[in-house]
Amino acid sequence: MSSLPTIIQNSTYYDAEWDNNAIKMQELFDTVFPDIKVPCQYIYEVLKFLEETNVNAKVLPKVIRGVNNLLIGTGKGQVIVHVNKNIMNVSVRENDDEISTKE
Repeated sequence: MSSLPTIIQNSTYYDAEWDNNAIKMQELFDTVFPDIKVPCQYIYEVLKFLEETNVNAKVLPKVIRGVNNLLIGTGKGQVIVHVNKNIMNVSVRENDDEISTKE
């Protein structure tokens, strides 16, 4: 009786190909968008999530802008994405200085 062959995954080859593809993807991204210094892996993840979820991508710039506005302002606050059925909006609220309830 013969045994089933053992499948050996050559992770070294897979990892090397993944790394080569990542380098080529970054080179292409740098050629198309020379002024953007965001690693294309992050861009790819965002695109993948948008594709998987079908969330309207128009919300992302509003969230990013809201975070930026808080950072250049007081540095404290909230970026809130409100969802009501198929409608979304983004609110940005800065936190005022805290006041003690007792003097």
